[in-house]
Amino acid sequence: MSQAEVTKNNSLVKAEAEPQSGIQYLLVALAGREYGVRLNTLQEVMRFNPETVAPIPNTPEWLEGIISLRGTIISVVNLRTFLGYSRYDTGPVGQNLVFDLGFRLGGPIPRLLVVYSGELQISLLVDDILGVSFVNPEAVKPLKNRHGQPTGQSKDLAAPYLEGIYDDPLNGKTIALLNARKLITSPQMLQPFEPLET
Repeated sequence: MSQAEVTKNNSLVKAEAEPQSGIQYLLVALAGREYGVRLNTLQEVMRFNPETVAPIPNTPEWLEGIISLRGTIISVVNLRTFLGYSRYDTGPVGQNLVFDLGFRLGGPIPRLLVVYSGELQISLLVDDILGVSFVNPEAVKPLKNRHGQPTGQSKDLAAPYLEGIYDDPLNGKTIALLNARKLITSPQMLQPFEPLET
């Protein structure tokens, strides 16, 4: 075996053994945009089945209802509506197209991201899952410049819950990095669950 082959093989082995650096984010589609959610904030991801959701009367439009996840009751939050984006238009197949998209060949498949913070668990309904990306924290752009002024991305409806913006060098797309724990513990999110004052 020649030295060149040894060097080539050693390099190949090293490349395969070397782990990718950065923080892992699950990439999701929402209202035509790409968002990233840290994998370590997710308990699980599952396909959205509207038939398992029990609606709750007199709650905000963004609260789809509740589901039972292995005996634990979890709220289902329509992240699209919560952030102020429009709901899907009504389609001919059903009352709400968000429920039908997963059953249309080649269409996006709505998913539930079960996010936890301490003992709190809430599932977030997103349009689709796009994959996983390793994000270098040093490459994340803040929403404010060094003078404290908002950048263009601060106009994103999710801006209060964003960690920053990341330009993915692999596909050239801009990803808004969502702080899911900050979102599910925000006063707006928790307000419907607070006991009524008597």
